Amino acid sequence: HHCPNGYVHRSNSKDLLCRKSKCGESSKDDDICCEAVSRCNSMTCPLGRVLRGNAPQLLCSTSPCGDTDDDTCCTAVGKCSSMTCPFGMKHRADAGTIECSDKACLDTPYSTCCEEDGKCSTYKCPAGYAANNGTADAHCSSFKCTDADRDLCCNEIPTCGGYGCPAGWALRDDAAAVKCKTSPCGTADRNTCCVEEGKCTAMTCPQFYLHKTTAATTYCLDKSCNNTEMSRCCEEEGRCSTHKCPDTMVLRTD
Repeated sequence: HHCPNGYVHRSNSKDLLCRKSKCGESSKDDDICCEAVSRCNSMTCPLGRVLRGNAPQLLCSTSPCGDTDDDTCCTAVGKCSSMTCPFGMKHRADAGTIECSDKACLDTPYSTCCEEDGKCSTYKCPAGYAANNGTADAHCSSFKCTDADRDLCCNEIPTCGGYGCPAGWALRDDAAAVKCKTSPCGTADRNTCCVEEGKCTAMTCPQFYLHKTTAATTYCLDKSCNNTEMSRCCEEEGRCSTHKCPDTMVLRTD
C-alpha cells in the first residue's frame, strides 16, 4: 500500500491486512497501514544538543523519530540554529556557526540569529561562491531568496591566478585552477596559493613526473629552482618516492 504524503508505513505493516484483496481499494487502508510521520518536536535530542527552533515544522524520516533524525531535528547547544525566529524572519544562513550569548539562546537578541525573510543575509551561497557582505541587507527579488538572487547576494570565489604572494613565496604552478578560501583572496590564502621560494614544491615537474613526497622540505640549489636538477625534486610517476606513507610508516631507503 502506498501511504499519502506526511505518512509512513506502520512498523508492523507486514502483518496487517488491507480491507480488500488489493490494497488501496478501500479508503480505510490508510488508517490500517499508515501512521502520521512524527515531527521533530517529539524527539529527544542527545546530550549537548537541543531541538532546532523550527522543530515543529520539520518531519522525521521515521515514526517515531530516531537516531537517524539527529541532524534534521537537533543542533548544538548555544548555536543560533536552536533559536525560534519570530514571524516574518528566518535564521541567518550561517546560524549553525553563530554562538548565542547564552547557552539556551533565550536571552540573545533576535538580530544576532535571525534576519528579515527575503534579505541576502538569509541566503546560503552555493559552492564556489561566498557571501557579499556589501549586500547583506539587500532585498531579494521575492519574499524568499532563491538561486535567482545568487549574483546579488554572493561573489564568485576567485582563483589564485591573480594572488600576490609575499616575499619569500611564489605562486603555485596550478594557481589559475585553485580557488581561494575567501573573496577577494586575502592573507589567509597564502598557503593555498603560494609555495615557499627555494623549496622543491616551486619547481614545475615535467609530464609524467610528480614531486617527491619530500619536496616541501627539500631546498633547490637556487632560489627560483630554475637551475636545479629536476631529479632533485621530481620523480617518474609510479615510483615509491612519489608515494606518501601513512603517519606510522616511512619510505624504504631503497
